[in-house]
Amino acid sequence: MIQISIKSMFVFYIPLAITALLTTLTHTLFNAGLGRLSKPEIYISAFAVAKSLMHLFESPITMLRQTYSTLVVDQDSMRKVRVFCTWLITIIGILFAIFIYSPISFLIFTKLMNLDGETLSAAIVILRIIFFFPILSAIRNYYQGILIKFQATRLITLSTISRMFYVSIFVGVIGRFTQVPGSVLAGLMFLSALLVELIVLMIGKRLVVGNVNERILHLSQFKYLEKQNPLTYRMIFTFIGPLIVMGFIRSLGTPLVNAGLGQTYAPEIALSAYAVGWGLGNIAISPLGAFHQIPISFMSTTEEQRSLVKVFGFFVACFFSFCIFLMGYTSLGKWLLLNWIKAPADIIQPAVGVLRWMVILPFFVIVREYFWGMLMYQRKTKYLSIGKIVNLLSLTVTMFVVSFLNLANPALVGVFGMLGCEVVEIIYLFCVSKKEIPTVKLQSKTSVNI
Repeated sequence: MIQISIKSMFVFYIPLAITALLTTLTHTLFNAGLGRLSKPEIYISAFAVAKSLMHLFESPITMLRQTYSTLVVDQDSMRKVRVFCTWLITIIGILFAIFIYSPISFLIFTKLMNLDGETLSAAIVILRIIFFFPILSAIRNYYQGILIKFQATRLITLSTISRMFYVSIFVGVIGRFTQVPGSVLAGLMFLSALLVELIVLMIGKRLVVGNVNERILHLSQFKYLEKQNPLTYRMIFTFIGPLIVMGFIRSLGTPLVNAGLGQTYAPEIALSAYAVGWGLGNIAISPLGAFHQIPISFMSTTEEQRSLVKVFGFFVACFFSFCIFLMGYTSLGKWLLLNWIKAPADIIQPAVGVLRWMVILPFFVIVREYFWGMLMYQRKTKYLSIGKIVNLLSLTVTMFVVSFLNLANPALVGVFGMLGCEVVEIIYLFCVSKKEIPTVKLQSKTSVNI
């Protein structure tokens, strides 16, 4: 049995956390850029709503990197995965175009999101500009799958850094383009940032990986797969299908929250304050999304070593909870909102209120990620999809109930909804784990890959 330690888990977890952190920082920079425009609350709200709807169509293709890195074992499987991905991207693009240019998007914006006036107009413009985002995102995920396959993941981090650097420059100069509508700037900033990331990935892949067709022949770790049946399109669909369903269910959360915020007495304040406050707090939440890799990689035979994983998770949650505490209960949060994000004065206090309630969220996320990792290790991922359905249903109920409370801070409707659905999902996963995860295993599969 391989002994594990807090240090080994720390070394393993840090690169994963940094990558997630950089990605979230980039999304926070988008709000910082919008905060420098005239009428920032309009563009922040419109951008948040348009982006959340776009992610509904992007969600099926977020799993392409896992599909490529897992299923590609030779030139034949590589060709079939490429063809499958091409068809999937094409179908998603057509569906997204129909959604954007048909009355469906307008009805959702006006009836479900309760948008009108300038916010409605800006959201429509932004959504049309970012039409190409799911397509570029799919190509990016495809290249990331190649880099993961050939163990060149450092290039993924480099591309993320490049994207963040580009957005930082864009944020610094966005205020100079006074003749360009803010909605156009918002859409172009979001879309061009992804394009920069994709270009870095393509160049890095060519320099580091080289000819993929030749390299795939020399991957010795796949020799044991030669006796398996050839990959078929049905096998590809069977693999990615449940992941698409889970990704789609997860992507429904943000539009549901935005819909609930849109029903409050001050929808523009609620949407922009929640978007800014949640985005800032999510800087400390996003690294926790990689924690499920810890129980996957450090699962052990004894309850003592399993307890060590729990202890590490507790310290991780405490650290990031403290980071949110500093932003919510000291002057740091207001300073960041005013000087970094350039948020308008009327949403500063509501956004700080969002941060204060987010202090407890890291502990919920760590527990949920722990159960996710344990169930993934046991290859019982069907419970994760069911858990997401439970999460979505509880979010819907919570948002419906809280929206009638007429809270002084309307942005808290979104926070209470997110906290409530996390608690319900954790309870479900706990009940499942008591039945499906054995207390003691006969043989350890623990491995530490640093």
